[in-house]
Amino acid sequence: MSTSVKTGRAWVAATVATLFVVLLLAACGLLWEFLDDRDISELQDPDSVIGTYLYGPMAPVGGPGLIGDRDFGDSIAQLGGGLVPVLVVVFLFTWAAGRAARSGSAVSVLFGAWLGTILGTGLGGLAALQVFVWQNDSAVSGPGLHQIRFVRIETGLYWGAVAGLLVGLVAMLAFAITRRGATEPPEDASPRHLAPESEPDPTGPTSYPPPSQDAEPTPGTPPETVRAPHPPPDYSR
Repeated sequence: MSTSVKTGRAWVAATVATLFVVLLLAACGLLWEFLDDRDISELQDPDSVIGTYLYGPMAPVGGPGLIGDRDFGDSIAQLGGGLVPVLVVVFLFTWAAGRAARSGSAVSVLFGAWLGTILGTGLGGLAALQVFVWQNDSAVSGPGLHQIRFVRIETGLYWGAVAGLLVGLVAMLAFAITRRGATEPPEDASPRHLAPESEPDPTGPTSYPPPSQDAEPTPGTPPETVRAPHPPPDYSR
């Protein structure tokens, strides 16, 4: 496969994976705001399985601020700051995996997008927390803040490990579809559509041209007598 075709396929898969993970993070953040606004005690209980493994890590980079009493500008800033490393890491890892993919295989794209999602959301959670610290003029260091940073990184890694598998499958599907379109030859250039030229049958009878009237007789052969044509009948008598 040519380098240009493989590069184009890698760009398509990386773009699809990046857009998909952004939409997935925004949707999870919106769902997290909706559940938080309902004030469900079972979800906010730190000892519950649902609160620990589902509700807690649902929005590693925050929500868009469309539901609830959170400030919209601050929420969008935190969400945007958290999405920046996610965009960069997911795109680069997926693109590199697409470039390294062997002919006929897209498994590397799956693992590349998966790993990129894990690392990207881990860094994204840390970046979103840093934006929150800047907005509230909080101390940039301290034992409590360091603990929160570790929690946000752990939450992002967990979300990326779970949702990254879905992102990897979408990226692999996009890579496989573009591979199929790049390997299929155009219909007009297919040899089966070209009618074969007819060739003479070597076993058939051979036709020879008639002898020329001006040809000289062969020596030893009597010349043919040339007879004059009969005169037309005379009907005047």
